[in-house]
Amino acid sequence: MEAKSRSLEDIKNDIARRAGRINPFERVDRQEVEGLLGRVTSLDPDLWGSEWGKLGARHEANAEELEKLGKKEAGEAYYQAYEYYRIGRYPVPSSPEKMNCYQGALRSFLKAAPYLDPPLERVEIPFEGKKVVGHLQIPRGVNRPPVVMHWGGVDGWKEDRRSNSEVLHKKGWRPLPSICPAPVRTHASGKTPVPNGLSRRPSIISKPAMISTASASPLWAGASADTGRRSSRIRSQSDCVAL
Repeated sequence: MEAKSRSLEDIKNDIARRAGRINPFERVDRQEVEGLLGRVTSLDPDLWGSEWGKLGARHEANAEELEKLGKKEAGEAYYQAYEYYRIGRYPVPSSPEKMNCYQGALRSFLKAAPYLDPPLERVEIPFEGKKVVGHLQIPRGVNRPPVVMHWGGVDGWKEDRRSNSEVLHKKGWRPLPSICPAPVRTHASGKTPVPNGLSRRPSIISKPAMISTASASPLWAGASADTGRRSSRIRSQSDCVAL
């Protein structure tokens, strides 16, 4: 079936409708987006990346100034910068300017990480000569709660899991957003090193893990859950975005 093309104006109208409300634009300022749309004159990916990147850089510079003053608002400013950079690389960093946005998104997200509640830690777990990178949040005042490995999909990556993680924290789970299919890409059987890697830190994990998935990742989660059940490391898997 031939893909239906959309006009530039149709796309811009859709973005304006989604701004401040609907993924991936739910956390950006509607007025800033309206101003940006006036400068988007084509579907060129570098123009897209450049314009969103300018907004990301503006918020990142503001965050740096707030951080110098010791203001806690720096954290949310860094996260706001991340959101604009994130849209600039969306859905994938397929051009130089979109790649610049992706790098900006990673940079500003990690700067925001210590300010999140609970704070976010970047973890690296060795696997067959490579590393699986995840983002771990340990809730305050909870003794070794269960862990959720939340995997995104093709266009939603681990840095994008804030809303999902907040839902899981309210339910008493400790999220470990982990980019999918990185945990299984190097092993066709679905073997994932994440539960074993976390088990080496007894203060973190004491129970089998759950896999919560979104978009294209249920396929990989199913294979990992089947492997995990046989090792008693993974209790179940979910094909929903949040529990």
